[in-house]
Amino acid sequence: MQNSRHIRKIARLDIKNEKLLKPIRAEGLRNLGLAEDFSKLYYENGIDEIIVVDIVASLYRRDPNWSILRSISNNCHIPITYCGGIRSIKHVEEAIMNGADKVAVNTYAMESPAIIERISRMQGSQCAIVMIDAKKVPNGWECYVDGGRETTGIKVLDWAQKVQDLGAGGIFLNSVDKDGTRNGMDMELVDTVIAAVSIPVVVSGGAGSLYHVDEVLKRSGISGIACASALHYGDFTVKQFIMRN
Repeated sequence: MQNSRHIRKIARLDIKNEKLLKPIRAEGLRNLGLAEDFSKLYYENGIDEIIVVDIVASLYRRDPNWSILRSISNNCHIPITYCGGIRSIKHVEEAIMNGADKVAVNTYAMESPAIIERISRMQGSQCAIVMIDAKKVPNGWECYVDGGRETTGIKVLDWAQKVQDLGAGGIFLNSVDKDGTRNGMDMELVDTVIAAVSIPVVVSGGAGSLYHVDEVLKRSGISGIACASALHYGDFTVKQFIMRN
């Protein structure tokens, strides 16, 4: 299969309040239980990292949920990325105070791209992650915001290259079309984005089997792969996931 370098295996937790939810193509939210319980289970079984995504914070224009981040970080001593409702450097600082190692911005970064440069300058580029929710359109892919619900009209490749220029330390690339389907990832999207940028790219959306994981791991430009539904529903275990290379 692939190389000797380690590709990070990440558990993605989509949350609303303290609950772990899982949408399919950004719709039909399903309540799976307490996010804290899932994060603790994944940590105890050896997951490399966790990304916590508040999937309604930006949609409702509300502040990030620090209490759930704090409860997860208290039990999980691995890198944690927080995404959802980040609209200021103060929010970034609070995220770090509550246990996040990195923050990912999406909706607000589209409204005010300078936030990427500010995070990178003040906290280091490794802290400044940009989430890109990508949806297929006739001439490529467009960026979506508000939890994958609203289009921006901005091409994914244009935005990926811009955030790199602004100092982003990485991209979290999610296929809205594939998210939650468990029928395979959009490998054309993955290949196109990793060929266009030199910063680390973590990919998400659509994995439902170890075969799907292996397809991603063949790509030499990938920094990490994040899984949600496949882990939540037991399509494969954390231990099976982290053993792939």
